[in-house]
Parts: sequence; structure tokens; C-alpha cells
Amino acid sequence: MVSTLTGILIGAVLVVVALIRGSQPYEETFAVPSGPDEWLQKCHDALEGAPHFSDLKVYDDPLQVRARYRRRPGVWGRLTVTLRTDSTSSTRITARATVAPTPFTAIRRPEPEIVGQLTRQLGLHQPHRSLATRW
Repeated sequence: MVSTLTGILIGAVLVVVALIRGSQPYEETFAVPSGPDEWLQKCHDALEGAPHFSDLKVYDDPLQVRARYRRRPGVWGRLTVTLRTDSTSSTRITARATVAPTPFTAIRRPEPEIVGQLTRQLGLHQPHRSLATRW
């Protein structure tokens, strides 16, 4: 009985922490060579093949790929990838992740991991950063 009440109390505290913390978006921006149309397709294909992503939608104005992220237990969020042409004829990719507040997101912040899945699929996290430059 005591262990059950302790578990309920811990769960309640985590829910309160999650609600207080709320969802703080996490964002990374990269500059990549070549045009945004090519990278739009690469981002779509990368998310389509990555685990936990679904409901992919592509938008033309602004150039964006949006995806729903669901991972058990209790991590639900969205990833929005926005592409813009840079003044140096390269493309600037901004990946922004948000999650719903849950007890699991109160313990560990999953937003950087969500963005990291995209950047790993695209090959943007390389030791010498030959493909991308972080802003």
C-alpha cells in the first residue's frame, strides 16, 4: 500500500514538473551547399525513413517539411524543418522540435534528440563539418 502511494505521488510530482516546465522548442540551423529544393527532398526522404516520424507534410511557402514525432513511452511532438536561400547561394536549414509536456519529458528533454535524428539522417553531424556549418 505504501509503495503504491509513493508511486502515485512520484507520478503526480512528475506531471506537475512537466506542466510547469512546458514545452520549450529546441532549434538548430545549418548552412548547406546547393539549392533549397534539393534539400527539401532530402529532408523529406530522411524523415520518411527515420523511426518515430509520421504524418509528413511538405509546404511550398515557406519551404517546410513538418512531421509528427511519437515514441513510447510518452514522448509526442513535432518537427518543423524550414529551408531558406542564403545570400551566398547556399541553403539555410532550420530544424525546430517541440514536445507535449508529459512526465517522461519532465525527466529528460527529448527535443535535441528529435533534431539530432534528422541531422544524423542527413549526414550533417560530421566531425569536420564539411557539409554543414552550425550557426
